[in-house]
This record gives sequence, structure tokens and C-alpha cells, in this order.
Amino acid sequence: MLEFDEILVRATDDALNTTVGGPVAKAIKFYMDLSLVSKDIDKFRWQLNKFVAGSKLVEDKIIRNLAESLEVDRALAISSEKTPDLKAFVENCRAEYSLK
Repeated sequence: MLEFDEILVRATDDALNTTVGGPVAKAIKFYMDLSLVSKDIDKFRWQLNKFVAGSKLVEDKIIRNLAESLEVDRALAISSEKTPDLKAFVENCRAEYSLK
């Protein structure tokens, strides 16, 4: 079974690649530390906002990717108009994952 942090970083990497495209994502990852999403999400969000114009789109995609990876049914039903806060969602998923 994969560690939660590993799943989260993969979901984040995929979100960047699919939202901004591979070459741009590669350049962004040169300056950003993707592992911050699991270590210090506030710092990660600050970096994301600094380097990505559509950072909210990336955050929404991270949420959807994480929900799919963890098979979180309630999260998949989220409408595109109202997605949860990334930090709260990650913390909730981490807590649920640790119970498995």
C-alpha cells in the first residue's frame, strides 16, 4: 500500500501536467518543491500562486486527482462551482487514509 504523501505528490504532479502542460509543468517543478504539498501545504500554495497564474485550477485538479486515487466518493460528487479548500481536503483525506 502506498503512503498517503506519495499519493498526494503524484496527484499534484499529474494536476500540474494536465493543467499547464508537460513542458511548463517541468519548468515550474524546477523552481517548486512538490513535496511541500505534503509537508507544508500553506508554503506549497504560496509557491503555486507565485509560479502558476491559474493556481486555483491546479488546486481543484489536485483535489479531484486525490479523490480519485483514494476513491473518496463524496469528493467526486463535488460540483465544479464549489470545490473544497485544498488544505482542509488534504487534512481530511490524510485522517481517513490513516484509518485504513
